[in-house]
Amino acid sequence: MRQPGRDTLEAIGPLTNVATALQRYPAMAEAEIVIMGGVFALDDCIKDTNFGLGPEAAHQVLHSGAAITLAPMDVTTQTLLTQQDLARITACNSPLANFVLETLRP
Repeated sequence: MRQPGRDTLEAIGPLTNVATALQRYPAMAEAEIVIMGGVFALDDCIKDTNFGLGPEAAHQVLHSGAAITLAPMDVTTQTLLTQQDLARITACNSPLANFVLETLRP
């Protein structure tokens, strides 16, 4: 908020908190908002939880005037992480690398 227009907000869940923040701090609309959501090809297995749990909030955010980038959830299933990638991450042995490895475990 100190430098409006230079921030990016990445929303990976329902947009209720983002909509509330935009209501309280309208200057947030000067930030870019990247949203994971907006599945275009729905089937019996895929549901857009991020928009579905808060459709009113999603509507508010999408119409806030902010620069919006949608990353549909189907895009997130097109990335392949190989054993070589995992080995490189493991070799880093940093807090971030360890967090990534922990979140990738089944």
